[in-house]
Amino acid sequence: YDGSVLLDTFVQVDGPVADFRIHVTGITRANLDAGVSFDRAREEVRKLLAGRVVVGHSIAHDFRVLRLAQPLDLIRDTQACPLLRHPDNSRALRALVQHHLGV
Repeated sequence: YDGSVLLDTFVQVDGPVADFRIHVTGITRANLDAGVSFDRAREEVRKLLAGRVVVGHSIAHDFRVLRLAQPLDLIRDTQACPLLRHPDNSRALRALVQHHLGV
């Protein structure tokens, strides 16, 4: 992987969005309405992940939302890695980044 963006798209949603948090995300209803269908986005993600190692933080939720399953031997979840635990046993990404990267 060379750092290139693999997928960058908005996805249409079936239900109402309670709070777009526009001040944080910049995402509006118009962005989602112009996006691709959930099924199409899910299929694109499935193709991208097929046979590849996926690295993320607490990524089980992401797989549930996408209704996808990745073989466990192809998942590297920083939240579950004992070597990355914060001294106070926090598993929050912010705490891990600050402790291990000083950011």
